[in-house]
Amino acid sequence: MSKLSVGDVVMWKGAWGHEDSRLATIHNIAVCKTPGDQNDVSSMDSIAWSMIKGRDVVVDLVSYPEKDNDHWAWGFQIQPISKGDK
Repeated sequence: MSKLSVGDVVMWKGAWGHEDSRLATIHNIAVCKTPGDQNDVSSMDSIAWSMIKGRDVVVDLVSYPEKDNDHWAWGFQIQPISKGDK
């Protein structure tokens, strides 16, 4: 998987990356014009994984399979799933 797209299932670590990894579905992708500033973003349908670093990208999530929403994460908190993670 070279791109992250809306609708993809990823591994997500909540609590600023301190919780155990769990599955989540990407609901929205936003690129921060200034890293770490969630108020000045551009929404995208997809982005190359190589562009997702630190606090340059913020995503809205729906945890999977529970489907509870109201979660978001910085780019450093998500990673592509590998075979066997689902």
